Amino acid sequence: VPAVPSPIVGAIKADGSAAKAGLKVGDRIISFNGVENPTWRRMEMDTLLLADKATPIIVDRAGQKVSLEITPTSGDFNGQKIGVLDMEVD
Repeated sequence: VPAVPSPIVGAIKADGSAAKAGLKVGDRIISFNGVENPTWRRMEMDTLLLADKATPIIVDRAGQKVSLEITPTSGDFNGQKIGVLDMEVD
C-alpha cells in the first residue's frame, strides 16, 4: 500500500485537457506518464514539461483500469511554455 494514496480527480475544467482525455470526477490516477502510483505533486511537476505532448494515464474507475491519453494544455508562466492538466484532485 502506497504511503500517500494515488490522487483522485475532484474537478475538471470544461473543455480542458482532462475533459478531452475522458477523465471523470472520482477517477483514481494509478499511473501517469509511466510512473505507477504518482503523487499529485509529481504529476504537476512532470506536466510542466509536457505541454502539447500526448501522455499516457491510467485510472481506476469503479474498480476497472481505464487507459487514457492526456495532452496537457499549453500555458505561459513568465514567458516559459508550461503544461497544465486542467483538473484538480481531492
